[in-house]
Amino acid sequence: MISIKSYLRRNIQAKLPTSQIHFSSNPHLNMPLVDPITNSAAGGDDKNQQWLNKLAGKKIGEVSNETTFAKQDLPEEHRIIEPGSMVTKDFKENRLNIHLNEDGTVSHVNHQ
Repeated sequence: MISIKSYLRRNIQAKLPTSQIHFSSNPHLNMPLVDPITNSAAGGDDKNQQWLNKLAGKKIGEVSNETTFAKQDLPEEHRIIEPGSMVTKDFKENRLNIHLNEDGTVSHVNHQ
């Protein structure tokens, strides 16, 4: 059986530089502590989180309400990606990719 600490080290270090990962010396608190100041330097992650907070679980439609986000309020450079859709891997600065679930709700986003 793998320890939580080993699992987190292996999986999180692959995504973050080691300077951003700190483990507590308390054996009961083996949660990684990510430095928010250093981590926010990436920028894209912050935009991803902002858009995910606005869109997660909502459908894209004509008006904004509790369950829908108005398409007109999306950035000019965006694309909506439905399940099973083929997409190009080209890089477009500031493009927001909006990924939908089978039911049409937003599952996740990536802001390039």
